[in-house]
Amino acid sequence: MKWIGQHIVDLIARFRSDVYLDSPTAGGSDPDKFLGIDSNNKIIYRTGSEVLSDIGGGDGDITSVTAGNALTGGGTSGALTINHEDTSSQASVDNSGRTFIQDIELDTYGHVISIASATDSDTHSGDITGVTIQTDSGSGSKATDTAGSADFSILGANGVGVTNSGTTITAVAVPGEIDHDSLSNFSDSKHFTQGEIVTVGTIGTGVWQGDAITTDYIGDDQITEDKLADTLLDEIDANTAKATNVTTNLTATTHASQITINSSDGTNVVVAEASGSIAGVMTVAHHDKLDGIETNATADQTRADIEGLEITTVGTVSNGTWNGTKISSVYANTGGRRYGNILKILPQDFMVNHDVLTEPLTFKDGGNSGVAVSNTASEMIAFVAIPEGMKATALDIHATNNKTVKIFEIEIDDSFDFDSATANETGSANTQITIDPAISATALNYLAIIYVATATTNRIWGGALTIAPQ
Repeated sequence: MKWIGQHIVDLIARFRSDVYLDSPTAGGSDPDKFLGIDSNNKIIYRTGSEVLSDIGGGDGDITSVTAGNALTGGGTSGALTINHEDTSSQASVDNSGRTFIQDIELDTYGHVISIASATDSDTHSGDITGVTIQTDSGSGSKATDTAGSADFSILGANGVGVTNSGTTITAVAVPGEIDHDSLSNFSDSKHFTQGEIVTVGTIGTGVWQGDAITTDYIGDDQITEDKLADTLLDEIDANTAKATNVTTNLTATTHASQITINSSDGTNVVVAEASGSIAGVMTVAHHDKLDGIETNATADQTRADIEGLEITTVGTVSNGTWNGTKISSVYANTGGRRYGNILKILPQDFMVNHDVLTEPLTFKDGGNSGVAVSNTASEMIAFVAIPEGMKATALDIHATNNKTVKIFEIEIDDSFDFDSATANETGSANTQITIDPAISATALNYLAIIYVATATTNRIWGGALTIAPQ
């Protein structure tokens, strides 16, 4: 509270916290009164001699005062002054907003020598403790959120849309969605479509912009000369001397090269055939010539025109000599082994490797038929040439067991070490092995396919190499 002027309290006054005197007046003389607090926390005053007695003091025998650490002044006679030394270089700090003092460093004497400030990134704005939204549904179904981020969805319905711009939410009607038949005050007897209006009163003003008014709805003798166009009036005036409403019959006489229009009461007209200089009728000869031209034909085609068509499909060429580009093996059978994009690998294509001497491959023709090794250390190898213009993309080896299959690309003009070389692809029998990247045919390369049998009871029946144009 703040008092202006003097305020005298007759009753006992108590202060529950600190009491400060902002601007006490210096006494003109020694009043010999000193304020104190007794055992009941009541403010009292004591005289100088009483205070000296209270603290056990006397005249004293101090002969000198020496300034200690962080102090200046002192002396050995007279009234002595002790000054507090400023040992701090820290300037004052005046923060505001969300910037606050975070750290204060003191020196040995308790002086502030460093102040560090920090800023709170959280705005902590507002004091909202809950948000409630109540609609036409009533308070029983109101939406309330009292913690965290209050997120609500305000959605429109049929005929009503909801938009927002910043903090402004607007509910608007959507005419295209409104079914007027469902409105509470809708009455069939008060609503009509335009097509249902068949009777109106007298239309006194306005501009007619509908369909043309038929003569059935124009009264007799209601259109005056002033209402007719000037050009029509001129034509009527020009025709007054001519015969009107005269009937003539027209017939036609046809010919291979002309047609005659016959008039019952006038001059006949002969329309001759068209020529390079005049228009006319199409003759029979013209018709027959045009009828012999195929659909969409534009002119006689030259060889260059035909080659420009880039024909990709023709019928069966039964005779003649082919003098074009060499036919690629893409379109030629390879010794009867090719079937579409498959190159067959037959049992006879396999041979035994040199790991075990005098141990040949055999073809077992019993119940467990197929090519077999005679020693478990032997392996079967087939060598397959890729047709010119083609590339090998996949391999299937068909056998009794799913043993390891390796594919190598080698060339006919060099030795090849199968033991140290890395296979182009490795897989298993009875599972298609994709060759990626595909191996394209060259003048020198071919494929070596190794089947690791591991047992004399394992059999190979054959294989299929999938090929595709390069």
